[in-house]
Amino acid sequence: MEVRPRGRARPARTRADRPEVIMRRTLIVGYHAAGKGIREISQLMGISRATVRLWLRRYEAEGHVLTRPRPGRPRVTTNEDDERLRRAVERNPQMTAVTLTREAELPCHVVTTRRRLWEAGLRCHIPARKEMLTEANKQSRLRFAQTYVNVGADIWKSVIFSDEKCFSSVSAQGRQCWRLRDTRFSAINIAQRSRSGRVSVSVHGWMWWGGPGELVTIEGNLDSQQYINILETSFLPSVRAYAIPEPKPIYFVQDRSPIHTSRAVSNWFWALMVQEWEVEQKTKEAVERKTREVWELVESVPRRLQDVIEAEGGWTRY
Repeated sequence: MEVRPRGRARPARTRADRPEVIMRRTLIVGYHAAGKGIREISQLMGISRATVRLWLRRYEAEGHVLTRPRPGRPRVTTNEDDERLRRAVERNPQMTAVTLTREAELPCHVVTTRRRLWEAGLRCHIPARKEMLTEANKQSRLRFAQTYVNVGADIWKSVIFSDEKCFSSVSAQGRQCWRLRDTRFSAINIAQRSRSGRVSVSVHGWMWWGGPGELVTIEGNLDSQQYINILETSFLPSVRAYAIPEPKPIYFVQDRSPIHTSRAVSNWFWALMVQEWEVEQKTKEAVERKTREVWELVESVPRRLQDVIEAEGGWTRY
């Protein structure tokens, strides 16, 4: 006989489910089947006659001596509450559980809100941090990726990647994001950022397939003349000495910073007859890594370009 308790039920989690307890109940039934009376069973097992009668009646009625499922505490939220919570997360997955509870007008504690999010398959993660991308940025990235995605990995071994980096004493505050698995780089789950803060030191560096290049400290605010001076006195001599000797051509990759694309810098490049590729895909913060790690970065360029195409110029996992 199947027992169906009324209302919402949960499996029992008390000592009544232990194997030794179930075994004692089974002995009661066994003794009774062997012809022993209730009083005798009570004395043999050291339990009351009422307990013996209880399990004999339960066995006769239900055919087993297992513990029945027990009704749990009523659910605080309704299906409508859960649906409002889901819609609130879809609108802004970077809200805290406290804010979500208030936004969805839930009649429950914040711990219950977190439990409902877990039930929906949502986990709290730190959102991916990426630079802000305008629609023009995305189209530019997409065009570049489509142009060079099939050129092969060997050509990237002859490319010099260059950029500047500002190390700031102001750290970004941590944020959280409620999302499904494998959705880290969806646009709504990205914590966009703009560069700001108190800069303690600024440097210019470069890298290529063979490893990191030379770091040069930037004095004050970088302008076209200081950038040209860095290229002439540090960048070009070190590239020729450690990476690409004369007379091999240098394929130079930089981003579209206004300084990099200024008239003075462009004229300097044309004077040297160096091919300049404008690229939004940056390979940052690799100048201190080991040579093997730099090899892997450069060899990953075709995969990075393919990811940009699949993201239609948007954010990728890199």
